[in-house]
Amino acid sequence: MAGKICLFGGSFNPFHNGHLHCALALKEMMCFKSIILVPSFHPPHRNDCKVPFEERLKMARLAVSGIQGIKVSGIEGSRHISFFMDTVLHFKKTRSEELYMAIGTDQANRFRTWDRWKDYFGLVKIIAVKKNETLHETLPFIQVDIRPLDISSSFIRTRLAQGGDISCYTREAVAAYIRKRGFYV
Repeated sequence: MAGKICLFGGSFNPFHNGHLHCALALKEMMCFKSIILVPSFHPPHRNDCKVPFEERLKMARLAVSGIQGIKVSGIEGSRHISFFMDTVLHFKKTRSEELYMAIGTDQANRFRTWDRWKDYFGLVKIIAVKKNETLHETLPFIQVDIRPLDISSSFIRTRLAQGGDISCYTREAVAAYIRKRGFYV
């Protein structure tokens, strides 16, 4: 195999420094060739993505521009509902690297509610990244403890809605794009 890659999915609504910190830490800790960020079109477990997929994809790309080994895939933009299994199957077919995926402990604790959840274990190694929630699920996850930054997308959306500055919570290109487009106000 030609190394290891890790899929890191999320709504990225918006992508922030906490996501970037996690991606970079995972890349270093697990010696990944690359981390592939996969913004979801419309995740079945979420209904708070009021900013269109194409705009969230653009913000993720702006956030990682110039950072080696962190890439962004728009694969989920062609689907109406984002089942990550379809994304895993796509990468399994099109890439030769050993495939991993990273999820937070919040999603790991709900993993049995995912579409075709049992099938993941035959296709990909799953990393459960400790966030603010303890992992209670007993499935065979690789547990990784990354000290999270105290940032969330919901915090950023609230801050923007209140007229606050977000430049210390996301890369400047993303903050400028959000201001220009008038998102989350």
